[in-house]
Amino acid sequence: MFKSTWARYLVLGFLLAGLMDTLVPRESLVNWLSSSRGIGAAWLLGILLPGGPYVVFPLAGSLMRSGVEAAPLITFVSAKLLISRCAP
Repeated sequence: MFKSTWARYLVLGFLLAGLMDTLVPRESLVNWLSSSRGIGAAWLLGILLPGGPYVVFPLAGSLMRSGVEAAPLITFVSAKLLISRCAP
């Protein structure tokens, strides 16, 4: 069905974003990422998450729609794209 690798990662990113919206309560996610440990948690999530930008940006969009502040979102995307070696 998907002949290219980027299409698989794009589908994976949208699936993860949908699962996060469905399974994780919005209030707990916002409280967890907006606390003092939110930037560290976003950094760790960005480093450990497999995949490239096709996974990161749908998840970041889902987090943004949930009400997470800008600082953890920027940290998450930056950690994934600049630091992580898990990208394909």
